[in-house]
Amino acid sequence: MGSKGAQAQGQKGPLSDVEDANLLIVIDIIIDGDEQSFCRYTSGRWLWDEPAQLSPRYVSFNMAELAKIAAQSIGALSCVEIKKVPEGNFNKTFLLTMSDGKEVIAKVPNPNAGRAHFTTASEVATMDFVRDSSHLG
Repeated sequence: MGSKGAQAQGQKGPLSDVEDANLLIVIDIIIDGDEQSFCRYTSGRWLWDEPAQLSPRYVSFNMAELAKIAAQSIGALSCVEIKKVPEGNFNKTFLLTMSDGKEVIAKVPNPNAGRAHFTTASEVATMDFVRDSSHLG
């Protein structure tokens, strides 16, 4: 039974908690495309034991929720476009374009990135260092 049938019976479907109509467009784009490419490592190949190399670089996450939070974080009404940009070995990187034209870079760490507390602390320290030493902040 599809999500519309589940909603008709009073159960929550996968899109029932999405409030913004523009966000539904983003979800449709993701579903119509290859949604799994957002979760997979797509920037290279390995000559040996490729499944073992790809496994720690696969991360499942809720792209619709990421788009919603990104839009809210900068006061935009909605996210209208998501592009996966070339990634590194430890993060997925996305360019999210909002309805007002603003853009947000979002990074989603892979499981092989390390413990979340330390990787986040390292990124914050790096951003602080760049801001303080480049006089941009």
